[in-house]
Amino acid sequence: MKNIGGGVGSFTAGFVLAHGRRKALMATALIYAIGASFCQEMNFWTLLVGRFLAGIGAGFNSVCINRFLEEYVPLALFSTASPFNIFMG
Repeated sequence: MKNIGGGVGSFTAGFVLAHGRRKALMATALIYAIGASFCQEMNFWTLLVGRFLAGIGAGFNSVCINRFLEEYVPLALFSTASPFNIFMG
């Protein structure tokens, strides 16, 4: 379910990024927090919804952070900074 959420999140992240990078990163953190709170309840359906929301957050994160790095990291360091983000993801 997390893979489906990741696909949905990465697909819709472009629409969220149109409103600004900061708002997109705040949305990512909010979605992660809601997904984590759903995963605290040991019920099949809440775990399913929580993992789906965590996948949406991961999809948002994979798009938003790369855009953020592209604009703020100097070009000489981009080839070093980008793989660290991919590794941590």
